[in-house]
Amino acid sequence: MRETVQQNEENRADEVPESITRTYPTPKWVNEMNVDERETCLCIRHTNTKLLVQAVHKYGLFYSAKPRKLYCVYLKLQTSKETYTDKNGNQKTAQKMINLLEMDDRLQNSVNGYAVHVGRVIHQQEALKYQKENLQFNEAVIYMDFSENYNCKFAEETQAFHFDGSRKPVYLHTVVTYLHDKNSQLDMPYTIQSFCTLSDCLDHGVHTIWTHLKPILKTLPDSVITIHFWSGSPSTQYRNKKCSRDMFSNVQRFTWNYHEAGHRKGDPGGIRDTCKRTADNLVPQVKDIPDVATLISSPKENIDNVTLEEVTKDDIDTMEQRYNFKDIKPL
Repeated sequence: MRETVQQNEENRADEVPESITRTYPTPKWVNEMNVDERETCLCIRHTNTKLLVQAVHKYGLFYSAKPRKLYCVYLKLQTSKETYTDKNGNQKTAQKMINLLEMDDRLQNSVNGYAVHVGRVIHQQEALKYQKENLQFNEAVIYMDFSENYNCKFAEETQAFHFDGSRKPVYLHTVVTYLHDKNSQLDMPYTIQSFCTLSDCLDHGVHTIWTHLKPILKTLPDSVITIHFWSGSPSTQYRNKKCSRDMFSNVQRFTWNYHEAGHRKGDPGGIRDTCKRTADNLVPQVKDIPDVATLISSPKENIDNVTLEEVTKDDIDTMEQRYNFKDIKPL
């Protein structure tokens, strides 16, 4: 009997095609990656350097496939010194020039730019952390960023609406404010307030930014006389002479810090994801989101720690007419 069963199993194995592979059930906590979860805001300099390092590593010209190791090698070269004797017999110290493990010329030339880029990112992260942890009672940090437009959705849509690009776009401006808290613990000596202003006006000019910041600035205490702004660096939005317009009543001093290109989301990005994810979760529950007013009222019932406000086109036009941003002279 045992020999018969063994022979049947061998015959059955011979009948299985080679193209069929045996699969095993995956654990229930292992989920497939959703297409919406992929990275869509990668830094172009980091990505290009990563691909270049991987290609060089593939041919054995660099000992690692991680671009972070390239930055470590750069730091090692910057600290490497050599002593030599000049023509007058004096001992001098200079930076030691080393060939980076016979890397090709393209990677050799990109080391300096990539290392400076990474150094700025690390320095900005440390500076922002230090600034938040050492806030005075009369200071505030405002961390802000524009997010990708949200397209309004319906629980049921006609074919013409779904494929014709008829969705109404709404853009979100997310802001996080940090204020000094004398009663807080040592691990977090500040309070956090989260804001998200929404508008169906797709203008991203300077007057639009100040219109979105206006309700946030009203929430600051009267004791705040210094504001530290942190934002991205698009020249059409934040990084231009028009942002120096005096828009404050009690503020005596403010600084504007621009993140390195491709690295600016941080805490405002978390607010953006929370608002969009909450709105998308409401659509399958047969809740239509046709406009910006519904986009504010529906998620507000499910989000407690984020203040949602609407900015209309009339508000933006009023701000542009009240403050003439075109007469500001360059520094």
